[in-house]
Amino acid sequence: VDGFTHVKAKLGREIQPETKALKTLAPVTDLKWRIDLNSRMSASEFESWWSDLGQSVQARIDFIEDPIRQGDVDLAGPWANDWS
Repeated sequence: VDGFTHVKAKLGREIQPETKALKTLAPVTDLKWRIDLNSRMSASEFESWWSDLGQSVQARIDFIEDPIRQGDVDLAGPWANDWS
């Protein structure tokens, strides 16, 4: 990871093993993570997923792109959407 400061990961197809990998890798690197969930979760699923990550993983996340389905709700936090 020499020279890199950030990594972008697309998650959401198989969220459980993907989350397990994120929880394993994020705390042991100096990288900041940019996660793209591709609008695959409802607001309540996302809130549960975010909470389950724990503070050590949350601290490594730079931002999350498209965490929830379009129009579900607006959530405050380090995430963005790219809906047109």
